[in-house]
Amino acid sequence: MVSEPQIPHGSREAGTPPTQASGATARARLAVAGLLLFAYAIPLFYPPTPVALGTLTPPDAWLLARIFPGVPVFWIAARLAALAVAAVLLSGTDVPALRRTLDGESAAPSHARVGTRRLVALAGALLQACSAPWAFHLSPVGQTAYLLTLFVPAALLGCPERLTPRWRPRLAWSAVLVAAVIVAWMVARLTTDLESPRVADVIDGWRGWLDVVTFVQQKKNLLTDLFDPRLPGMGGVLLSLHGMPLFQSDILPLSFRWVQIFQIVAIAACAAGIGALTRMLLGRGVAAIAVAVFLFAPYTRFVTLFPGPFLAGPIYATAVALCAVTCVRRRSEAPLAALGACAGIAIQFPGVMPVLAFLIAWTAWHLRDSWRGLWLGGAAALASFAAAVVPALAHVLVPTEMVAHFRWDGLISIIDGGLLGQLPLGTTPPAWEGVSPRPFDIVVAALLAPFAHPRLAIRLWGDALFDPVGSALIAVGLAACVRSALRSPAARVLLLFFAAALCPAFVSPVDVVDIVHAVVLPVPAALLAALGFLVVRQQLGWKAADARALAAVAIAVCLGGTLLFDVVNPRILSASSFGIMFRVLTSGAAQRVVVLTYGPSFVRKTKTLFTGPITAFGGPRPVGYLAYEGGDLPVSDLAAEGKDLFFWSHGFDQDLEMTDAICRQWPDATLYEIWDDAGLGRVHGARVGGDAWKPEGADGKWRSWSCASRNGRPD
Repeated sequence: MVSEPQIPHGSREAGTPPTQASGATARARLAVAGLLLFAYAIPLFYPPTPVALGTLTPPDAWLLARIFPGVPVFWIAARLAALAVAAVLLSGTDVPALRRTLDGESAAPSHARVGTRRLVALAGALLQACSAPWAFHLSPVGQTAYLLTLFVPAALLGCPERLTPRWRPRLAWSAVLVAAVIVAWMVARLTTDLESPRVADVIDGWRGWLDVVTFVQQKKNLLTDLFDPRLPGMGGVLLSLHGMPLFQSDILPLSFRWVQIFQIVAIAACAAGIGALTRMLLGRGVAAIAVAVFLFAPYTRFVTLFPGPFLAGPIYATAVALCAVTCVRRRSEAPLAALGACAGIAIQFPGVMPVLAFLIAWTAWHLRDSWRGLWLGGAAALASFAAAVVPALAHVLVPTEMVAHFRWDGLISIIDGGLLGQLPLGTTPPAWEGVSPRPFDIVVAALLAPFAHPRLAIRLWGDALFDPVGSALIAVGLAACVRSALRSPAARVLLLFFAAALCPAFVSPVDVVDIVHAVVLPVPAALLAALGFLVVRQQLGWKAADARALAAVAIAVCLGGTLLFDVVNPRILSASSFGIMFRVLTSGAAQRVVVLTYGPSFVRKTKTLFTGPITAFGGPRPVGYLAYEGGDLPVSDLAAEGKDLFFWSHGFDQDLEMTDAICRQWPDATLYEIWDDAGLGRVHGARVGGDAWKPEGADGKWRSWSCASRNGRPD
């Protein structure tokens, strides 16, 4: 008896072969998903007009209006809804990468014979741990040697296991593409970011630069001292990423430019580590996507542009993750010992602690049956961990002081405008008056942050932390992990990694999410983007060996991130008053300039605008500054120093009526008002003598008039 052919459930349609029906449905689904992704991404390049600084959102406004102030609710909601639906439509496929097992193929050898090399490695780790209490006596050279010695046990344990590298011609193109993305990013950063006037807009970040200067001047200890006395738990060891050992040893002179270069190199090395991590977790051929999403994200651009502690988060997390994944996959002692050293360093950064706890717990669980063969490496790991942590116990890792990170500052709309110098500090109400924290708002905003972000001028961030293509791939990868979480260990690891990285942002000192708390976020986001690419590639039927598709998407990510950060964001974010000044000053005019700023009697909290370091390091050449509290300016002293160009912030002009004061002393002065690209911020200026001057590169964004014209006011 001949049986009837079986037709898969749900594929039987009248008059339509199952293959044609399923093919048509798949094509329709992909077309709809593509249109929705287009609807999410393209509006980012044509954002809504920004609102004036200091505009307050009503407390009874909708949730999206509260967490994304100044942006139309429909614009945000429509884009997020389009992205969510597209991610769900695209993620309904089985991705081979999520079927990968993360465990090693075999358990570690029993090591019946304890060799000399292994004993030396353990003895060295124990000896360094015992010497840790005396680390505060070390010189800068000794501190650097101490840090490097933390990894000697791992190197000794790894020597017998060192593999002979094998050249695989078929895979060479993927490594070349990763290298090309990293090199292109480094060249772009060395060209555009060194001494960029945009560093003057990161107002509160200048405290971090003062910490760098103080560390060098006071010869502080990288192993035992805090990065900043007001940031408990953040150890000074992260300054080694800024080149601190070379500065303290007088090998290189301390300069803003050199620190930027060290940051660029450090982030590039982190990107290479993310590429290796992507290959280990998701397979070959997609590392370039993860590297491009990480490097060209507006988040990373801010972290690299301005010297500060934030770059340590991704670097620490990547190093710990590489050690953890290698431990689990290879069951070897060398990465286990390195994990102990990396964890001891990483624990000195509060934002990394959740990720660190997750990775250590995950590693311990997977190695629970292999400790007989790994006991010596585990002991070396504990000793190296202790050697890194013990020196920091007295001043860095003080639990009772950690609560300083949980503070309340108030409304970001007031803080942003005040720090930028665009709001009058004397008449603007304090940012915290009449405002209470809304924890639920912050949690929701943190969960949405990888896909939509509130505009923060002092962080140079517009409506997105990642480029549009990268954000879409992150959403697809996240949806694929959620679908596969019950049956895929790789999906669970990525989801937990992402959650651990994001959770520090659930607490914010302002009324919008403070994503710099989630310093590790770009690392799991890059991994999820690579997974999202695998999902999309499978849906579209692209061949895994097709380098053109991979290169096209990587280039799209690079271009999208660059356009957002360098073109779109300056058109929707206010620049600081002094950032505008540096944009229009030539190096030849800098010697004529004096910045007028608040004096010591102005006691408002937000008066701390770091005018001194900004005027010294915010431009290619330093400019002078003068604290002014009213009355007559020192005319003769200024003339003797050749200072005939004055600049002051818009808020300062309203607080002290600086324009009128200038015209009283110099009736023939020429006055200036210069705007930023967004038309939100401005700086005021005056030329009281000397050669004629006009703002460079500010066509259509400035005006001038004389004091004699209508009592010093423009027509």
